[in-house]
Amino acid sequence: MEKLLKLILNFANKSNRKIFLVGGSLRDLLLGRETGDFDFVPEGDAEKFARNFASEVRGSFVLLDEKNRIYRVVKQKISRKKDKQIFNLDFSQMRGKEIKEDLLLRDFTIDAMAVRLDQIEGSLRTLKRAKLLSRLIIDPSGGIGDLKKRIVRRTSRKIFDDDPLRLLRGYRLAATLEFAIEKKTKDEIKKKVDLIKSVARERIRDELFKILFAPQSYRYLQRLHRIGLLNRIIPEIKIMKEKPGNYYHREGLWGHSLETLKSLEEIFADLVKLFPRMSSKIITHLDEKIFGEVERKSLLKWAAIFHDIGKPKTLRREEGRVRFFGHEEKGASLVMEIMQRLKFSNKAIKIVEKTVKHHMRPGNLNEAPRLTDRAIHRFFRDLSEEGVDTLLLSLADRYSYRKILPERDKKFAIEISRKSIRKHEQTVRKMLNKYYYHKERILPKPLVRGDEIMKSFNLPQGPLIGKLLKRVAEIQAGGKLKNKEEALQFLKKTLKEEKL
Repeated sequence: MEKLLKLILNFANKSNRKIFLVGGSLRDLLLGRETGDFDFVPEGDAEKFARNFASEVRGSFVLLDEKNRIYRVVKQKISRKKDKQIFNLDFSQMRGKEIKEDLLLRDFTIDAMAVRLDQIEGSLRTLKRAKLLSRLIIDPSGGIGDLKKRIVRRTSRKIFDDDPLRLLRGYRLAATLEFAIEKKTKDEIKKKVDLIKSVARERIRDELFKILFAPQSYRYLQRLHRIGLLNRIIPEIKIMKEKPGNYYHREGLWGHSLETLKSLEEIFADLVKLFPRMSSKIITHLDEKIFGEVERKSLLKWAAIFHDIGKPKTLRREEGRVRFFGHEEKGASLVMEIMQRLKFSNKAIKIVEKTVKHHMRPGNLNEAPRLTDRAIHRFFRDLSEEGVDTLLLSLADRYSYRKILPERDKKFAIEISRKSIRKHEQTVRKMLNKYYYHKERILPKPLVRGDEIMKSFNLPQGPLIGKLLKRVAEIQAGGKLKNKEEALQFLKKTLKEEKL
């Protein structure tokens, strides 16, 4: 990266311009955080500078934000090991006559600092020399001090009026850096939560998922809820807070949902220990990008938050007990509506909808006297890749009940809880092992095609053919059918006995 910085500095020197490294990229460098995204403010015309620099380094020019005049140069670097590294270099038009004016118009103090590239001679090592910071860093709002205090503080009162998305962005910064929101800033956010309703839903969605990307996002979602911001974005959450006595968790359904998210994040942090043989495969699965920069892992966290959202609508009392029959289907429908409103991709919606709809199945399989290959086949036949997500969610859901114990005999309840958790872990482990290492057994290649069934038994095309194909695959997964002849004999017997 130093070579790239020096290229930018040399290019600026050729045109007799000053250029500043600013914002989040400078903040991350000061914190020792790795980054591939860099923000610059050149003197003069930023668009012309970015276009000419892109041409100079054979990078790609992108108009990133026409309104705020931000331009991106995408530069790909290939190392000696032939690894590709992408650098996003953003060039913003300076607001005001000098850089201090520009910085004072930014949102949070830790992102309102700058340094002239010529003063550090394009060297990142200079930024690590603490004695030089006070002299080199342009810091009109006290960002360096806030970095040391580990707080997110506004630069001025009007930042939330200028762009209400900053109400959410403050918490995103806090979640990413594991900082706290400074009290006056938090109070201001609380006063202005209703402004979030004016923000485009796609922008809100993107900020929410940047929060979910953080390893302990549950802490920050809880704080967003407490100040009333999350309710303004997703009003459906309100019903999850009502009548906590109807649910097992002491804080009601919302408390259970956050506890499930927390448990899921603990599972992510402990994958190698929980699933030593297949952890790398699970990590690759979870790291898959579904749309934009949103990974499957973050979508699974989203599913954890809303997996029981259907319970309030399906609550029934039968023989003195509270029941929630069909809450999975209702929850899947509700979460789909929320995601459509926030303009998620169709693929992302289908992943979450399927996971929520089937999140009870692993628990039901765990309670069965015996976990058969046929049962595992049906599970992955219906869920495919989302079967992995659903298994992890079911385990997090089970973990979330660890704190819920009867008052009469806690010692006994703890032992029962431990035993049931161990059994659930074994079930999840067995199913994942079958999926990753014995897929040809539980999801075998078809022994017979639909057209062959139609021809052999003089049957018309229709739903019956699909039903028969599923029946063959299920028996095949159980190890009782080996070839096409056996499959056709089985179908002949089935059609005769069941008069299909």
